[in-house]
Amino acid sequence: MQEIISHETYKTHRIAGEVDISDLLRKMITGQQIRMARAALGWTVADLATRSGVSSSSIQRAEAIGGVPTMQSSNLFRVQRALELGDPPSAPGVIFIDADDSGGAGVRVRR
Repeated sequence: MQEIISHETYKTHRIAGEVDISDLLRKMITGQQIRMARAALGWTVADLATRSGVSSSSIQRAEAIGGVPTMQSSNLFRVQRALELGDPPSAPGVIFIDADDSGGAGVRVRR
């Protein structure tokens, strides 16, 4: 059974005394950010699936989640990396913006 990690569960828990899980979770992208990034790049779900190596159905499920998707972290990082790199890699990708006091999480096209 896969454990679901949330901000509430691990507010102060540390991994190996070095990494704060709540800080790590704040840096993970959300389903909404995946949708925004795809739109900014003009990619379909199939485009992202091809570029990331993650199935279209997994991406669709991830995008349906309001917060951090409950997919395997390795797949989430592959999706994030594909969106950050763009395609071809010389083309602009995106930068993921964390939520802060001035606004919510977002996406910006990299120059």
